[in-house]
Amino acid sequence: IGCHQNEFNGTVNPPHQLLNFSTDCLQCHNMNGWIPASFNHSFFPISSDHNNVDCSECHSEPNYQPQCLSCHLEDFLDEHDQGDPTNCWDCHSTFDWNDNSPGLKQMRRVE
Repeated sequence: IGCHQNEFNGTVNPPHQLLNFSTDCLQCHNMNGWIPASFNHSFFPISSDHNNVDCSECHSEPNYQPQCLSCHLEDFLDEHDQGDPTNCWDCHSTFDWNDNSPGLKQMRRVE
């Protein structure tokens, strides 16, 4: 990081030092400038409404672990029963939250 340590330490959106970001600037930035920054989010696609969210809205804690329920717990509790699986990816995508997997639409909870 060398010459840019002060910039790294002073970054607030998101706060790089606080959130334990890598000091390898080229993971997100290029040699032409700091902005726009990019990051390979293939493990957690940034699509649909997530494109309109500031990085710091999700990356607010050190060593952030992406979990849908971190932001969407209230939505989950409104729609699901206790004991339902919490792996949102099994039935939903970030492209269309209401597009449940085909088999799920025919399923009913057995009481």
